Amino acid sequence: MRAPFCIFRDWPIRRKLPAIVLFTSGLLISLMAVSVTVEKYYSYKRKLVESTSILATVIGANCTAALTFHDENTAYELIAALQAESNLIAARLFDGTGRLFVSYSNPQNSDKIKNMPDSLRGIEDNAAPRFSEYYFDIAQPVTLEHKTIGHILLRIDLASLHRQLQGFIVVIAGFSLLLFGLGYLICARLNRSIIEPVAELASTMQDITRNQNFTLRVEKLNDDEIGVLIDGFNAMLTQIQKRDMELARHQNDLEELVYTRTFELRDSNEQLLREIEERQEIQAKLAHAQKM
Repeated sequence: MRAPFCIFRDWPIRRKLPAIVLFTSGLLISLMAVSVTVEKYYSYKRKLVESTSILATVIGANCTAALTFHDENTAYELIAALQAESNLIAARLFDGTGRLFVSYSNPQNSDKIKNMPDSLRGIEDNAAPRFSEYYFDIAQPVTLEHKTIGHILLRIDLASLHRQLQGFIVVIAGFSLLLFGLGYLICARLNRSIIEPVAELASTMQDITRNQNFTLRVEKLNDDEIGVLIDGFNAMLTQIQKRDMELARHQNDLEELVYTRTFELRDSNEQLLREIEERQEIQAKLAHAQKM
């Protein structure tokens, strides 16, 4: 099984480094955005629960007299005052026996109160809020002189929480895009300072390999490790060029030496042939003289 980053292995370096940097940056930015969004969601949720709990406690405290004297009209007026709370779906006040005393419902959210309990069955004092997809219920005891004389149950719409979360997601998405764009600019800068010198070095090596032209040199742009590499490469080319020049000079000297030796050998051969001819003439004359 290949490692995840092996997909970049055979890519050109002009694409490889930006792709790795942008992939890593995008992954980190995504993780950051998700973690911050989740934290912000629970923060909004916690603040909404806290403010609703305080509201229920205040309304319950205001209803103690109405519960004590069984004044439903006053209790309803106090509960109905919650209509100023845009998040409120419904409010129900129960007496000490658990009987529904008064209730108020926001007519704009009638579809969200169908399953709201009409009794305290299953509702415990200071129980944790019960959340659904679109709302949550919170119950608080109504006490008088440390005695529970009733309960108040509020159902709160989560639309405001969702709107806040959506707004935050838009902000964090814009910020993430800004960071990603900044990462792209950094990659472009790296492309000029790192990738282009390396690509130029590779291109020069290919030209030298094809044309055997060791007079080419790579321009040094920086004094970093890549600059040291370019200096070493240029020095190597200089040494190869000097070696080739020396080899060419030795080859020329050898050709001249061969030519000289060949010329001398030819002269020696001609002289030897002349000597042989002279000896043959002398021998012929001696042979002729002996016959006479």
